[in-house]
Amino acid sequence: WARRHLWWAFLLLGTVLVALFYALPSLESVQRPGQLQSLFWVVIPLLTLAAMATGLVIQSPPSRAVWFSLMIGVGLTGLGDTLWEYPEWVGVRPRDIPYPSLIDYVYLSSYVFLFAGILLLVRRRSPGRDRAALLDALIVTTAAALTSWIFIIEPSIGDTDLLSAEALVTIAYPVMDLLLLGAATRLWFSFDAGHNTSLRLVVITLAGVLVSDTAYAYLALQGTWQ
Repeated sequence: WARRHLWWAFLLLGTVLVALFYALPSLESVQRPGQLQSLFWVVIPLLTLAAMATGLVIQSPPSRAVWFSLMIGVGLTGLGDTLWEYPEWVGVRPRDIPYPSLIDYVYLSSYVFLFAGILLLVRRRSPGRDRAALLDALIVTTAAALTSWIFIIEPSIGDTDLLSAEALVTIAYPVMDLLLLGAATRLWFSFDAGHNTSLRLVVITLAGVLVSDTAYAYLALQGTWQ
């Protein structure tokens, strides 16, 4: 039973936690909801890592390197979230977080491991040269890159020195997102990914990362992010 249905339990738990996260500010009985929400940024990545580790033990996939790489990526993302919510752990007050900071480099390093894990999955699921899948992935990624340049990258850098750390880190975020999108769409168009539930969930998750990152970047540029 656990091999086939345990992931549903984690999906239900995650859905409840996300719903509770957004409901906290409206609950009059909850004092200091912001502090509780900060705790969620720590708990949810830890639960995700626990779920991935449990899946590794139960399913025993033939290529553990893929999932170890993805776990490291998720762990680094969780570490970045934790440091963002509790910057005093590294001796910085919340209002004094520089840009770029150690937190940004932690976030960016997570993309590297996520990208590596997806590439390993692509190589394993489609070891030959699948030009049709590659072309489909390039079409999707090119369209997303053009949109990202118009709405995110070009407005972000503005008149900033392109060789400055601020500009490079600002550009790195959407570029990393696009790399993940390219790898994820290549995986989706591989010969059996569309019929594999776990791979479909991985691709959907990465698409969610891209959408949320893009939405955050756009709202931040518009000055409407809260």
